Formats: sequence, C-alpha cells, structure tokens
Amino acid sequence: LRHHELFGGYESIKIAKIYLIFLLNMYRKDGRFHNFLGYNREYLDEVGTEDSLGHTLWALGKTINSNASDEMKKLAKWLFDNSLPHSRQFTSPRAKAFAILGLTNYYKTFQNDTNIEKDIRFFADNLIDQYNKESTRDWKWFEAYMTYANARLPHSLLKANDAVEDKNYLKVCLESFNYLTENQFENAVFQPIGTKGWFKKGGIKPKYDQQPLEASCMVEAAIDIGEKTGEKRYNKIAMDSFQWYYGKNTENSCLINTRNFTCYDGLTSKGLNIDQGAESTITYYLAYLKLKKRGLV
Repeated sequence: LRHHELFGGYESIKIAKIYLIFLLNMYRKDGRFHNFLGYNREYLDEVGTEDSLGHTLWALGKTINSNASDEMKKLAKWLFDNSLPHSRQFTSPRAKAFAILGLTNYYKTFQNDTNIEKDIRFFADNLIDQYNKESTRDWKWFEAYMTYANARLPHSLLKANDAVEDKNYLKVCLESFNYLTENQFENAVFQPIGTKGWFKKGGIKPKYDQQPLEASCMVEAAIDIGEKTGEKRYNKIAMDSFQWYYGKNTENSCLINTRNFTCYDGLTSKGLNIDQGAESTITYYLAYLKLKKRGLV
C-alpha cells in the first residue's frame, strides 16, 4: 500500500489485496487470528501471539487509511473492529505500540469515533505508566531491558500525540527515542541491540546478532520525529540507520542482495547471515519507502 501511494500501478495493490484475503483466512470466529499456516493449509497454532495481533491491527488500520479500494477498506474495517477488543488484554509493550499505530491510522479516517480516541489513550497511557515505572536518570526506557523493534515504542507515542494532542506522549517519545539513539550509535555508525542476551538495565549491550528490523524501525521513527520537531538531526539519524544496510556497520558488510533486491537476515559474530527472510526484506522496503516519500533517497 505504501508503494502504491508513491508509485501507483496495479501490481502493488493486487498483492495488497492477496495479503488482506490471507488475513481473512487466518481470522478466527472469536475475533483473533492464527499466526502460522502449513503448506497443507492447516493451522499450526491455536491462536496467534500478541505481537502478531498488534501487527495485524497496524496493517488493517493502514489499509483503512490508504488509497485502497472501498471493498478492501470495508473488509479491513470489519476485521479491525472484530479483533480490537482482544487487544485490550495485551501485556507486551510492543503489541500495544503496534495497536496504537493501527488505531491512529484508523482514527485519521474516522475522527468522530470517540471510542477509537479512547483506545489510543488507553494504550498510550499504559506505555507512559510502564515508562514511569521503569525509567530512571540513567535508564530512560519502558522495560528493564531493550529487546527488538525498540523504536516502535517511542514512535507509537508520537503518533498518539498527533492524534489526541497529549504533550506528555511527545515528551516521553523524545526522551526514550533520544536515549535509544545514544545506545545504538557509535561514531555515527548504527549498532542495534543484539539479540543474544538483549540489553538489560545495568548491563552491557550485546553486539550480536544485529537484525535489519532495528534499522527500519529507527528510520521510520526518526523521520516522523524530525518532521514533528523540525530538527534536521533526526534526518541524519534516519540516513545513518539506513546506511547500515549498505555496509556502514560494524562488519562493513552490505546486507542487500543486489541480484534479487532482497535483504540478508543480519550480522552475527561470524559475519553475514545469508538467509533472506520476509521480515528482513519487508522492513528494508518500509524504510526505503519512508525515505523516498520524504525525498531523502
């Protein structure tokens, strides 16, 4: 859908429709979704994770707030409305952030829906509470550790502020994102939190494994924060994060397969992980399209 908004054409909207129908096929009668499907078309789980539902709400919200067909928007809204109640039991802060990203897209189309506004505040206030509970002078974060998709948390608060105009959301967004940036850059080289052990409060940040997802999250958050604040340094953060894909990283390794235009799965202590999973490639293109929309690439 982001590609279609920038470039138009039939192919991208055709693929988006296929993925939307896939979500319909993964939908459970109780309003939740499965997350895994085998080649034999049998579900491989009882119910999907919180993160998967959060991602689904984000995707559906974006569909509603897009130039997709009315038919697609109607289906996306039906799925969104029926699955949203289950999100209120989320315990994962990332799932809450994904839900906010979906809700704020939905709200752009239905600004008179006071229930959606309440839901945005519900999740944003919950993240603020977690931040106030865990953050200290030396640890400005929502949990006692940093794991994956970290930049989505402050990014979601930025979007919540845009929707309902709560200055505290913006304050915590900037505090936490700036702290995250301090811990992921060294000499203008992006060094994301490694997945081997995560980064725990009072501990040492693991260097490996570095995942493409983190660079993408930083790009998207930094661009929007820069647009909100008018500070050009956030554009530099976005560009330095994006250059991680092209070799401006600790291993001087390019993560883009220029033959297939896919993305390798990350950097390990032994070098490049040459697997090319869907998440790595999709998140790379999300970052690219964000920069393209802002005229930075």
